[in-house]
Amino acid sequence: MPLFLRQYRLLIGRPATTPARPATASEPARPASSGNTGFEINENRIKFFITKTLSRNPNKNEIQIWNLKEATRRELEKKDVICYLYAGYEESTEPSLIFQGNVTFTYTTFDLPDVITTFELGDGFAQYRDTTISLGYQAGVSSRTIIEDIAKKMGFPLHLGQGVDFYEYPNGFAYFGAAREALTKACNSSGLTWSTQNGVLQVVKRGGSNSRAAIVLSASSGLVGTPQREKENASQVAKVQDQDTGRNKRIVSAQPEYEGWRTTSLLMPTIIPGDQVKLESRSSNSVLIASEVTHKGDNFEGDWHTEMKLVDSRTASKIREEEAKRAAAEKKAAATARTRAKPETPVAPAPIVDTRPRP
Repeated sequence: MPLFLRQYRLLIGRPATTPARPATASEPARPASSGNTGFEINENRIKFFITKTLSRNPNKNEIQIWNLKEATRRELEKKDVICYLYAGYEESTEPSLIFQGNVTFTYTTFDLPDVITTFELGDGFAQYRDTTISLGYQAGVSSRTIIEDIAKKMGFPLHLGQGVDFYEYPNGFAYFGAAREALTKACNSSGLTWSTQNGVLQVVKRGGSNSRAAIVLSASSGLVGTPQREKENASQVAKVQDQDTGRNKRIVSAQPEYEGWRTTSLLMPTIIPGDQVKLESRSSNSVLIASEVTHKGDNFEGDWHTEMKLVDSRTASKIREEEAKRAAAEKKAAATARTRAKPETPVAPAPIVDTRPRP
């Protein structure tokens, strides 16, 4: 069936105490009506640009809405307001969740007769920023137990990818500080990587995929044009100062090497990074992994598309490893800079001793 008529729902409000439907790997959360003073927008002109990756940093997007009421604009300026954006086509089904997150930045421009409000969202931004934890486990604890406990503390449903294995700590595990750092430690010990996708904590193997069924992408299922084969070599090499030797050291490229396919399709709101995609075209017939997903939409004109970077598991693993190495090197460089910035402790002068012979 041809898809032409665009539809969306934008729900705005404070976090509800009890969600009407919790998020799962296959079904996203909907905000509850009880305890949530929010409201819905579905008729104004909307324009959105959403990029999702497998990075630990919260996925972000930018949304523009035309001619909101002043009260609505004020609501968007409140602390940690949550927005749920659903989008799709009227000819198919109800619009599906394409993004959710906390409003992190907003401003309004007056291009009369239009008033255009622009705001940015961060997926799980408040939990990522604010959650601190204190953990202590006995010898033999599994990283799975640690990850599950952290997910509960952050308030995220947990989705584990295909074939994930867990490490057992022979001497136990203890941590106090930001939950996101503890989560990274627990995942690194097992060769895993984590990200937040529509309010769900997704943990997958480096280079692996989540456990959702593969999505077929072909001309009959929404593929637009011909997939483009891409290969991008590292464009930069970062340098940091080694803390032990004091010498500059070349580390992993700031732009990881990338090899795969770039595709464009009709809007596919439910696809997320980590999904398996079976690409069927003249140039490719293989199962790949979505490493980056970008949704572009304008319900009055222009795009209503999804763009994807698709890679094989080897390339996906390399990207994750290089990102982890770069993050570790940047953290080490920052620690070195802080150490060098500390003022040196003044050394008290040695006492003067009169060694002349006495009469």
